[in-house]
Amino acid sequence: MKRILFGLCLLALLSAPALAGNVTVHWSAGSKAAEIKPLDMKDFPGDPVAKPGVLIDYALFLNPAKDMEFVWVSGGCFRMGSSGGDADERPEHEVCLDGFWLGKYEVTSAQFSRYKAMLSLEASLDAGIYTLETKEENRHPVGNVSWEEAKAYISWLSSKGYGRYRLPTEAEWEYAARAGSRTKRYWGDDDAVACQYANVADQAAKRQWKHWTVFFCDDKYSGSAPVGSYKPNAWGLYDMLGNVWEWCEDVYSSTGYTHRLQKNQADAGPGKYRVLRGGGWASRPDYVRSTVRDRDRPNDAYGDTGFRLVKIQ
Repeated sequence: MKRILFGLCLLALLSAPALAGNVTVHWSAGSKAAEIKPLDMKDFPGDPVAKPGVLIDYALFLNPAKDMEFVWVSGGCFRMGSSGGDADERPEHEVCLDGFWLGKYEVTSAQFSRYKAMLSLEASLDAGIYTLETKEENRHPVGNVSWEEAKAYISWLSSKGYGRYRLPTEAEWEYAARAGSRTKRYWGDDDAVACQYANVADQAAKRQWKHWTVFFCDDKYSGSAPVGSYKPNAWGLYDMLGNVWEWCEDVYSSTGYTHRLQKNQADAGPGKYRVLRGGGWASRPDYVRSTVRDRDRPNDAYGDTGFRLVKIQ
């Protein structure tokens, strides 16, 4: 596997953005101050117990997708894979796709924390008490998320009545990442400019982990970076390479490219692994390419694994 299956595990957990924790609610992202109101206990059943100073942005409470942005990716055909890449990137083959809406950014820690907090709230309401506590200001990509957790988040988000969502297929992901390019990366083949476009294993990381193989540039972050910190690709998508590896819908197969359909392809299995794409903040240069494939078990999560969404309705 191409990710950090670390002795670095602990370090990754420490440097990955925190998920919902036991801290005071402050849902203020994307809202005007006038929209943030003290929690009115009359809004909840039973005999809720809240801590002083708890604030909730009702708009985000009711529509947790309110602060998400999506980019329309027009349909078309492209050459998927690489004849000069790893064995599982071959053979290079043509794929045609319908258009789709793809997340402009990776799902953030704040957005995922909202989901975890909502689950805590729902459980508290079922018990007749309210003890929800979390933070909402973290724009780093969420990490330590398994494929199964990503799917559970998507199911929850889709149930709220503000659109339906899914993971991208592997073909959609590569098509969007390339953004019409045929080079190793969407900015070209020059390693020297990588830190203008992606958060990767770089000189900042090298200062902490001396043995790493890194890019000879400095992106200013030794761990993850806030989404949108670097230049987007030609289609306006940020962090398609670097920051966190992104889960795709597909089952991973090392020989999958030999038998896929040309139109809107997705690999449904059989297989015990799911596909990860894009490299992460700890990825060395040869793993930060538009065609690189990785995989993991659906219930595994590491500090450099996250996801982005496709909006289908």
